Amino acid sequence: MVAFWQALSFFEQVIFIITIPATVIIFLQLILLFFSLGGDDFDLDDPSDFDGDGYNDFSVSDVGGLRLITVRGVVAFLAVGGWTTLWLAESVGRWPALGIGVLAGLLAMLLLALAMRAAHRLQQEGNLQLENAVGREAVVYIPIIPGQKGGKVNIVLQGRLCELDAETDGEETLHAGESVMVQSVVGTSL
Repeated sequence: MVAFWQALSFFEQVIFIITIPATVIIFLQLILLFFSLGGDDFDLDDPSDFDGDGYNDFSVSDVGGLRLITVRGVVAFLAVGGWTTLWLAESVGRWPALGIGVLAGLLAMLLLALAMRAAHRLQQEGNLQLENAVGREAVVYIPIIPGQKGGKVNIVLQGRLCELDAETDGEETLHAGESVMVQSVVGTSL
């Protein structure tokens, strides 16, 4: 190992000193993610997890809607850029390799920011807003008898199929399988 280290130029040693810890951090994040230890409780990329004022030294938010400079982004930049630089240093020279490494690191940051934005778009609040049902079509599941409670409808609301209580102020019984339009929300019933 000592012979390997001494065979490297000073430039390559500096790049190694930067790249190895960044790579170790990426693998630790990956392992913690697999065991759900790096998830919802504490997020280094979430400014509110630090001092509550929405700003910290670790995150510069929203460059065109993307959070590019985050802890994960910087670590990805250092690891990908470092390995790219080390890989190309012998074949293209130090400074061109460093330039290409910087570009590769920036690309890694951009791809990570895009992936994080896509993942955050998949999240939604679990709270069901019954008001969103007004004006939507539903299918009667349990018959809705005028003046009585106990009827139910199936409706796609906020991206999920829901079975909700329903009432009618009409004079006819609404039978199972009929399509109905939700007119209003009364308490917890449509």
